[in-house]
Amino acid sequence: METTEYNDNFDPKCIASGIPLLPFTNQVGGHTPFFRFSKRAICKPAAPKEQEFYVYLESNHPELLPFLSQYLGLLNATYYQDSRALLPEVIFDDNEQLLKDWYSLGNQQIDRGTAATAATPDILNDDFQQWSPNADECNSRFTEFRKRVLCEVFNPSALRERMKLQHDALEQQELQQQQEASATPAIEKMIIQLKPVLNESNVKSTEPLCTEPASLTTPSLSSLHEHQNDEAITSSLDISRKGSTTSHAFNHDDDNDNASSASSARWQLRRTPTNPWGQQVYERDRLKLQQLNEGNVVKQFILLEDLTDNIQCPCVLDLKMGNRHYGVFSNEVKMKSQTSKCINSTSHQLGVRICGMQVYKRDEKRFDFHDKYMGRLLDEEGFKKNLVDYLDGRLNHIPVLLKKLNRLARIIRSLKGYRFYASSLLLIYDGGKPENSKDCRIDVRMIDFAKCVSPDDDTANFTYPPENPDGPDEGYLLGISSLIEKFTDIHNEQQRKTSP
Repeated sequence: METTEYNDNFDPKCIASGIPLLPFTNQVGGHTPFFRFSKRAICKPAAPKEQEFYVYLESNHPELLPFLSQYLGLLNATYYQDSRALLPEVIFDDNEQLLKDWYSLGNQQIDRGTAATAATPDILNDDFQQWSPNADECNSRFTEFRKRVLCEVFNPSALRERMKLQHDALEQQELQQQQEASATPAIEKMIIQLKPVLNESNVKSTEPLCTEPASLTTPSLSSLHEHQNDEAITSSLDISRKGSTTSHAFNHDDDNDNASSASSARWQLRRTPTNPWGQQVYERDRLKLQQLNEGNVVKQFILLEDLTDNIQCPCVLDLKMGNRHYGVFSNEVKMKSQTSKCINSTSHQLGVRICGMQVYKRDEKRFDFHDKYMGRLLDEEGFKKNLVDYLDGRLNHIPVLLKKLNRLARIIRSLKGYRFYASSLLLIYDGGKPENSKDCRIDVRMIDFAKCVSPDDDTANFTYPPENPDGPDEGYLLGISSLIEKFTDIHNEQQRKTSP
């Protein structure tokens, strides 16, 4: 069992001025790119209301915390308008609170194995959605989780390793840019070509996924991105091979497994796919930043729990909930646009539509990807069929999923005056786990709170206030009810097929 000691005298700034963020490869939806801060935490571009809403729920509704991605605070990240423009960097001097949190750990110790400290042996692995944890249990999990995230980033060996990755990545980026200038189309052409491909209802990988779990020890690292072997997954866009212009940050080199097992950084990713939607939003954002002429750009991110951590083959379903997706401060054009999307999709009738999906097809050893454009085209029967596709025969998840959905519905029904406009519900399970595995579970998490409303919000300037403001969010409840109905039907139909 490996243990890492904190040293309250160690200053990360003596090794580096900051750390680069890494692309997050399991992003199935959204309009802006997510980045990976550590093995357990990701960064999402900050919206003031979303950050406030996380803090508000944490303070006022601990019963909802098991259904949220754990919020860890705000970060400032700098995009350099030079050779380092590939990835944003968290500059330590611009993130004093982050270092204060690290220093506050003092000389404590943290176990980096599967168990937490002696006081909380399983608190990070327990499925809190299976019961109703009290506020103290939630706070204990939060404290332990935050310790691990900080240790993964700021202990000396982890920090030195990350700096080596950055150096290697910049060298390879410079080489790649030279090759692109003479042998490949411009990045603008790739962006234009990406969207039509992603509009296909089913994007399949062209190569089998290596189902062997990647070691959490760090291999011989020649670049900043994730490493895979000769059977590495790629999307049908085949962006990571054949001379494409996709950013080096998303490319996958072959791993010769000449590993250095002594590293304690352990934030190297699992062997997972690169979702083509995540590639598209990353490249679009990078292109916009490269066109700016105002020097370095600083953006604010919220730091959240990575819900795909420790998942070998992440199967992710992004469900946009409710039958109203425009916010209370929307203008008329936005209101009409969002209303039209709801009316012309399953959002109107069911209160839910598919906004993105990736699923591991275990029989074919590949991933399928679906985007939000496919989700808008589905009718009620097509929506149900895609739920079946998402489970890929793993119907043992349904009883637990129904239990969790019913628990969440009871909580939402008790939240009078709240509205979760345009938020999503994520369903996540590991497609690489055997069905009879004791840790094979399905997770249910609420995300995307930029347009949400709490009872304490000032309604004076609302352009489109909620109907029945003293009641719960009936649109969100309709979406949960529809999911319960569809998954129940799927389960019953399967039982009838298998019964003698």
